[in-house]
Amino acid sequence: MTVNVANSGPSPFGYAVEYYHDNLDHYFISASATDIAALDSGKFIGWARTGYTFKVYTQPQGTANPVCRFYIPPGLGDSHFYSASRWSVRSQWSSSRCSSRNRTAYST
Repeated sequence: MTVNVANSGPSPFGYAVEYYHDNLDHYFISASATDIAALDSGKFIGWARTGYTFKVYTQPQGTANPVCRFYIPPGLGDSHFYSASRWSVRSQWSSSRCSSRNRTAYST
């Protein structure tokens, strides 16, 4: 069977990939192609895929909200957290506890 599919441009979907670092007992999830390539290449030693992935929007879609990733530096917790809440994004970004953010996925 042959199925012809018209090329409608880049897909609005991608995948978030979960990683685990055994020595740190930390999990990390990213939909960023840059993060995924770096982790898969071994650039950051100790991280391995868990096998868990889930589909995400990679471009704004309808009423989907951007998911922002916040990083809390080691002296204040050494963690990342994610939010699709507009309130959370505004309040945490204005807080000095969060040093960076990026948007690589959208949720409904």
